[in-house]
Amino acid sequence: MTDSIKSLYKSLLRYARQFPQYNYRNYALRKIKEDFSVVKSLKTPEELNKFVIEEQEALEQLKRMIKVQSVYFNESSKLVLEEGKEKS
Repeated sequence: MTDSIKSLYKSLLRYARQFPQYNYRNYALRKIKEDFSVVKSLKTPEELNKFVIEEQEALEQLKRMIKVQSVYFNESSKLVLEEGKEKS
């Protein structure tokens, strides 16, 4: 993986961890890891460029989703599962 792809991967993961809701956060993390598992199979520069463009768009979409969800999320809507993780 090139440095720009690694940087994009890390950025996506960092933003995905900011989702207030547990289910959205875990889905985003799984989806990002699944999407980046195909990088090694991309052979041509055109394929890599297309992949990078798609993932940059996904990053921008992720940022917008986090902003919107943070407006509507409140602490009382946390799952029981999440509350247990905070105490540890």
